[in-house]
Amino acid sequence: MVTACVVEQPDGRILAGGAEYPTGAPARQPLVRLQSDGTLDDGFAPNLGDPSGRTVQVNAIAFAGPDAILVGGAFTRAGEMPVTALVRLRSDGSVDPTFTAELKNSGSVRAIARYGDTNLLAGGSFLAVNDTAQPNLTAVSFDGSVNTNLHLGRGLGSQVNALEPIAPGYGAEVAIGSFLIGYLGEP
Repeated sequence: MVTACVVEQPDGRILAGGAEYPTGAPARQPLVRLQSDGTLDDGFAPNLGDPSGRTVQVNAIAFAGPDAILVGGAFTRAGEMPVTALVRLRSDGSVDPTFTAELKNSGSVRAIARYGDTNLLAGGSFLAVNDTAQPNLTAVSFDGSVNTNLHLGRGLGSQVNALEPIAPGYGAEVAIGSFLIGYLGEP
C-alpha cells in the first residue's frame, strides 16, 4: 500500500489510507487500522473495492462523531454495498447505510474537512452530490444530505486537493487547495 493519509483516533489507534495497486501480490486493503502498539487490527475490515479492477485509493479520513469515520477516495463499493467515492464507516469498519451522499460522475474524493458541528466539506473531482450540482466541492450533513444553506455557487472549476479548517476547533472558515480555474462561475 502506498500511504496517502494517516489519522489518529481518540483511543490511540491509527487509521492509514492509501492506494492498492493490482500487482498479483497478496491483496492489502487501501484502509487499515493499527493498534496503538503498531500491530494490524484484523477486526477492522471495511473491504473497499472496485469490481472493474481499477486502482482503489483512500485519500482522506475524517471523524463525524465517536462511531463515525468518513472515508473519501476512489472506490465503488464498501463490503457488498455500492458507494461512490465517499462512505461513512462505523468504528468496527462496517458501512453505515444511513449515510446517503451519492457522488455523480465521480473521479474521486481527495479531501474531507469537518465544517461546524454537523457538516462536512468534501472536495475532489465530481460533478454532483445526490443530484445537486456541486462540482468538485460539496457540503453535506452528517447523514449525507446536501447542505443547501452553505452557498458554494456553481462549484469550483477544477479538482479540490486539500481542505483545512483555519478557525479554532471546527469553525466556519476553511482553506481550499486547488488548481483553481474558476469559482462561482467566474474565471
